[in-house]
Amino acid sequence: MNFMQNRQQCVRVKEKSPYADINVGVSQGTLAGRLFWLAFINSYIPPSSSCNTMYADDITCSIPIACSVDDQIQDTIDWGLQWSRDFKMNLNLDKTKAMLLTLGANSNAPTVFSPVDIVDQWKFLGVIIDKYLSFSQHVEYVTEKAQKRIFSLLQLKRLSVSTEKLCLFYVAHIRSILTYCIPAFYSMLCDNHLKSL
Repeated sequence: MNFMQNRQQCVRVKEKSPYADINVGVSQGTLAGRLFWLAFINSYIPPSSSCNTMYADDITCSIPIACSVDDQIQDTIDWGLQWSRDFKMNLNLDKTKAMLLTLGANSNAPTVFSPVDIVDQWKFLGVIIDKYLSFSQHVEYVTEKAQKRIFSLLQLKRLSVSTEKLCLFYVAHIRSILTYCIPAFYSMLCDNHLKSL
């Protein structure tokens, strides 16, 4: 309880601010902090219709398509907003988005969920996913990023850097971009996208 109570903090930018009481959160970098964070984040249990994926402080909820998909999505959003308020957390609505995966041609899902925006594509852990799971935007993003680094590789070659070091540069700065998370999207790419990679 000594760890949780009577804690204060101040900010130093040229001068030190007055001390203020801390009544929420735990100190980062402590053993207890990790345990408390796990206990806290595992309290996020939205309606049974959604499946959650947690990564550090990001939570992704997925809901299988059903007759009442609009109600399920809105219920999950409302539950997340209420959970955030109950635990005195600020939910960043600029980063909170809804995306409907529509593998078929027809989709009767709604276009508005309050207060979350619906998007056609979304970047999740470095991979751009679109609502058709085509990954074409991700391939364009990855190839453009790799091409910029190839210029650096050519400059190093012009400076007579050894082949061994050029290979190290390629593996660390170019191949790592091209192969990052490739098991997630490679099998879904069409022949045109494979040629661009």
